[in-house]
Amino acid sequence: MRFYKAFGFSFILLLLCYAISYGQYKVFIQSTAEDNIGTRLVYQIKESIRASHSMVLWPIEDSSFVQIRIATLDPDNNGVSTVYSIVWTVSQPPNSSTIYLSNMVGTCGINKINSVAETLVADTDNLISQFVATFATLMELLKQAKQAPQSPPSNAQQYPGGQ
Repeated sequence: MRFYKAFGFSFILLLLCYAISYGQYKVFIQSTAEDNIGTRLVYQIKESIRASHSMVLWPIEDSSFVQIRIATLDPDNNGVSTVYSIVWTVSQPPNSSTIYLSNMVGTCGINKINSVAETLVADTDNLISQFVATFATLMELLKQAKQAPQSPPSNAQQYPGGQ
């Protein structure tokens, strides 16, 4: 059991250290956007990530830290809005497990493309920050647990209420 815990924590440590070592989080976007508004929304998301100081748009999924999968469709086939589904995951290094972060479904009209894209990129940044903060807290707890004296449990602790 200890091996699996140590392996899991080592994996997360490697994941985070690799992502941070480049100064910006690598973000890969996979999209299925065949409608005009959806295509423009995905384009604006990519442009916002390119302009970001904390993220870089990455072309290779296997070496990215964050993966965004977005699918869009025009609900009325009239070209004035799109419905989107977006899923955020993290994984690193290649061939590692993928960790689900969040997902969202929403709508975007022709006049809201920029603001929706900026909101989704801000959500991405927030999810990364939450993941990193959770990891830092976990590492601090592990450090404290490692420093705490370990003693074998007594019989009373093993068997509450007596024998």
